[in-house]
Amino acid sequence: MRLRPGEALCAIALTKRFSGPAFFAEHLGIPPESLRFPDTWTVAAVWLSRANICPDEVRCKYGEWNGQWLHWSQPDQDLEAGGNCPPEVWRQIQSS
Repeated sequence: MRLRPGEALCAIALTKRFSGPAFFAEHLGIPPESLRFPDTWTVAAVWLSRANICPDEVRCKYGEWNGQWLHWSQPDQDLEAGGNCPPEVWRQIQSS
Protein backbone atom coordinates (compact mmCIF):
# COMPACT_ATOMS: atom_id res chain seq x y z
CA MET A 1 0.00 0.00 0.00
CA ARG A 2 1.09 3.52 -0.56
CA LEU A 3 -0.03 7.08 -0.29
CA ARG A 4 -0.16 9.06 -3.49
CA PRO A 5 1.39 12.52 -3.62
CA GLY A 6 -1.08 15.08 -2.35
CA GLU A 7 -3.19 12.47 -0.57
CA ALA A 8 -4.22 13.32 2.97
CA LEU A 9 -5.96 10.76 5.14
CA CYS A 10 -7.50 11.06 8.58
CA ALA A 11 -6.52 8.52 11.25
CA ILE A 12 -9.47 6.25 10.47
CA ALA A 13 -8.84 6.28 6.72
CA LEU A 14 -5.14 5.65 7.24
CA THR A 15 -5.91 2.69 9.52
CA LYS A 16 -8.32 1.26 6.97
CA ARG A 17 -5.80 1.73 4.16
CA PHE A 18 -2.95 -0.05 5.92
CA SER A 19 -4.71 -2.62 8.13
CA GLY A 20 -5.33 -4.99 5.23
CA PRO A 21 -1.78 -5.42 3.99
CA ALA A 22 -0.15 -4.89 7.39
CA PHE A 23 -2.32 -7.28 9.40
CA PHE A 24 -5.27 -9.00 7.75
CA ALA A 25 -3.49 -10.39 4.68
CA GLU A 26 -0.91 -12.22 6.80
CA HIS A 27 -3.46 -13.20 9.45
CA LEU A 28 -5.82 -14.65 6.80
CA GLY A 29 -3.02 -16.08 4.67
CA ILE A 30 -4.02 -14.25 1.51
CA PRO A 31 -2.14 -11.85 -0.78
CA PRO A 32 -2.61 -8.15 0.09
CA GLU A 33 -3.84 -7.44 -3.46
CA SER A 34 -6.94 -9.56 -2.82
CA LEU A 35 -8.06 -7.05 -0.16
CA ARG A 36 -8.16 -4.18 -2.65
CA PHE A 37 -11.40 -2.22 -3.10
CA PRO A 38 -12.14 -0.20 -6.23
CA ASP A 39 -11.97 3.58 -6.01
CA THR A 40 -15.09 5.73 -6.26
CA TRP A 41 -14.36 6.75 -9.87
CA THR A 42 -14.16 3.11 -10.95
CA VAL A 43 -17.33 2.13 -9.09
CA ALA A 44 -19.23 5.01 -10.71
CA ALA A 45 -18.08 4.03 -14.21
CA VAL A 46 -20.72 1.38 -14.90
CA TRP A 47 -19.80 1.52 -18.60
CA LEU A 48 -16.38 -0.07 -18.06
CA SER A 49 -17.60 -3.62 -18.62
CA ARG A 50 -19.40 -2.60 -21.82
CA ALA A 51 -16.13 -1.02 -23.01
CA ASN A 52 -14.24 -4.25 -22.19
CA ILE A 53 -12.05 -2.45 -19.66
CA CYS A 54 -11.29 -4.48 -16.56
CA PRO A 55 -9.42 -2.48 -13.90
CA ASP A 56 -8.00 -5.65 -12.32
CA GLU A 57 -6.61 -6.81 -15.67
CA VAL A 58 -5.12 -3.38 -16.33
CA ARG A 59 -3.52 -3.44 -12.88
CA CYS A 60 -2.03 -6.91 -13.52
CA LYS A 61 -0.71 -5.98 -16.98
CA TYR A 62 0.59 -2.46 -16.24
CA GLY A 63 1.05 -2.51 -12.47
CA GLU A 64 -1.46 0.25 -11.80
CA TRP A 65 -5.04 1.35 -12.27
CA ASN A 66 -6.41 4.77 -11.39
CA GLY A 67 -10.10 5.57 -11.76
CA GLN A 68 -9.19 9.23 -12.22
CA TRP A 69 -7.91 8.31 -15.70
CA LEU A 70 -11.56 7.99 -16.73
CA HIS A 71 -12.03 11.75 -16.30
CA TRP A 72 -8.74 13.10 -17.59
CA SER A 73 -8.55 15.07 -20.85
CA GLN A 74 -5.06 13.71 -21.64
CA PRO A 75 -3.15 10.58 -20.53
CA ASP A 76 -0.58 12.48 -18.46
CA GLN A 77 -2.89 15.09 -16.99
CA ASP A 78 -1.89 14.70 -13.36
CA LEU A 79 1.34 12.79 -12.93
CA GLU A 80 1.39 13.36 -9.18
CA ALA A 81 -2.10 11.93 -8.66
CA GLY A 82 -1.80 8.74 -10.61
CA GLY A 83 1.04 8.52 -13.08
CA ASN A 84 0.63 8.16 -16.80
CA CYS A 85 -2.30 6.23 -18.15
CA PRO A 86 -0.89 3.45 -20.38
CA PRO A 87 -1.43 4.34 -24.08
CA GLU A 88 -3.46 1.21 -24.84
CA VAL A 89 -5.76 1.83 -21.87
CA TRP A 90 -6.06 5.52 -22.80
CA ARG A 91 -7.21 4.55 -26.31
CA GLN A 92 -9.83 2.20 -24.83
CA ILE A 93 -11.11 4.89 -22.48
CA GLN A 94 -11.28 7.49 -25.24
CA SER A 95 -13.11 5.18 -27.64
CA SER A 96 -15.80 4.35 -25.06
